[in-house]
Amino acid sequence: MRIGLLATPFGEGFMHLDGRDMLAEKLGVPGFSFEEMVRACGTKRTPLGREVDEYLVSGPAARTPIPLAGRVVADRLAEPDVADGFVLSGYPYTAECARDLDAALSRLGTRLDRVLRFVVPVEVILQQWPVSVMSGAEVRSEYRHQQHNADSVFEHYGDRATEIDAVGDEDLIRVRALTALDLR
Repeated sequence: MRIGLLATPFGEGFMHLDGRDMLAEKLGVPGFSFEEMVRACGTKRTPLGREVDEYLVSGPAARTPIPLAGRVVADRLAEPDVADGFVLSGYPYTAECARDLDAALSRLGTRLDRVLRFVVPVEVILQQWPVSVMSGAEVRSEYRHQQHNADSVFEHYGDRATEIDAVGDEDLIRVRALTALDLR
């Protein structure tokens, strides 16, 4: 099974840590994040690795240009350890990325089976957000921007996409994710 995990802006906790790894273990496939792929690619002494490394020197993996990000993802998904599936978090993060991912998987004769979107309302985020990091207005603005991108990805995958209420303790969120994938 090939699964993509999306999060509400600032709601990545479950998806990137125990949740992704738990799903990957349950399915017997590798689990990795977009950031992990970019960083691993940047250490390779290949033309693509050197190009990625130039961006990593100047900033976080999230600032990798979309066309380059698509090439990194395609490169990783062509590796033998993901032939039977994977759990990918943090990508695709725009509709353009979703199309790039679909094209990469199509070249491999497969597709993304499911997309789980972990949703945390902005009000919940604001209750827990340290004011010293960003103001409430800044958090709301960034949330709206990222939510728009996540909406486009979610719509792109249509009936393969499921929203998961990501408010609550980890065990409850884990049960919701497993139930959505019929793995309980």
